Amino acid sequence: MKDVNQLASTIKKAFYIAQTGRPGPVVVDIPKDVAQALTEFSYPESVQIRSYVPATRGHPGQIKKAVNLLTSAKRPFIYIGGGAVQGNASAEVTELVRMLGVPCTNTLMGLGAYPGSDKQFLGMLGMHGTYEANMAMQYADVVLAVGARFDDRVISVPSHFPAQPKKVIHIDVDPSSISKRVKADVPIVGDVKYVLREMIDLLNQSGHKPNPRSLAAWWKQVEEWRSHNSLLYTPSTELIKPQFVVEKLYEITGGKAIIASDVGQHQMWAAQYYKFDNPKQWLNSGGLGTMGFGLLKQPWARNWPIRMQPLPVSPAKAPFR
Repeated sequence: MKDVNQLASTIKKAFYIAQTGRPGPVVVDIPKDVAQALTEFSYPESVQIRSYVPATRGHPGQIKKAVNLLTSAKRPFIYIGGGAVQGNASAEVTELVRMLGVPCTNTLMGLGAYPGSDKQFLGMLGMHGTYEANMAMQYADVVLAVGARFDDRVISVPSHFPAQPKKVIHIDVDPSSISKRVKADVPIVGDVKYVLREMIDLLNQSGHKPNPRSLAAWWKQVEEWRSHNSLLYTPSTELIKPQFVVEKLYEITGGKAIIASDVGQHQMWAAQYYKFDNPKQWLNSGGLGTMGFGLLKQPWARNWPIRMQPLPVSPAKAPFR
């Protein structure tokens, strides 16, 4: 951007790009001479960018292929990412999963897109996820990825992912995210909310569902994996364990709290042991690793900076060493 007269429309375009399609940061490079220049301007109410037109509706043919793959699968699995939360598609995700009767998982950023307390939910997957979610992801014969990235925390090395043969259906509003790390057999570019709604409508029209016998065998295997109880920990009468704290927090709040997390092991404990039933209950920076994120999300932080005073607790009465 080299002309100060274009500055207002450029800023408007930046906000438009940041808030549409796959939301995210936009860099506006303003040279020093433009920053120092003066001009009269009017801020545009709307803008159009010929080279940037985010897709909303998915391709009907690809959606039909995806539905056929899911209903013919013996071991279907639904993998839900942060795109389902950003795309306000929680209701559609939940309806599809329950309609098909298949197991599902959420990523760290997708927690709450599908109810964490539901029996069909296998927990978060990836390096900090549950045994059953990771095994189901590996041994499924059809994986439906909804607004997810197949990042390294989820699948590790991409070349190892196809070790167990499977078909991948990938829905994302950002075409550059599809087949970026794992090749999609059925790529669908579009807003996940609209694409899932069209899939649900097709399923309602056709009445097709996965084979009950095959699905029962798949669930039997999933329950065997779940029986390992990978998040089990040994309670202590001497120490208050963080897993217990998060579980107690879930119990006291009835699962309705909005949790703001910083970066570190406590982030994983919260993700593992708090059952997020609704989208946007879970506020964290994901894999970005932004320290202080949880602190600055607190309501009182609006008045930052404030001076924190230590609590007047004497060593003799201190509850913890």
